[in-house]
Amino acid sequence: MGRVIDRHWLLNENSDLSPDMALRIEKAFGLEMDHLLRMQLAYDVAKTREHARRIPIKRYAPAERPTLAEMHNRLHTRKAVTTPVNTARLVREERGSL
Repeated sequence: MGRVIDRHWLLNENSDLSPDMALRIEKAFGLEMDHLLRMQLAYDVAKTREHARRIPIKRYAPAERPTLAEMHNRLHTRKAVTTPVNTARLVREERGSL
């Protein structure tokens, strides 16, 4: 009974063709399941393209990349990062212990 319902749904375009159903059609009628599944995929792609405009997603636009000169300037104009090691060295320098 389940297979009769599956075929009814498939023929009325209420269900997609599954690989299992494609194999059964191949065995029963000699149509290659690969071809049937490619047809199903083409149908799915066409249906999806029909409503693509209603999908509210903007195309990704990467940020502009800095030039090599800009990167060089950024690297050489940064202030020194104070780390625990640098702090200890600065304290020793101030005390004159270096």
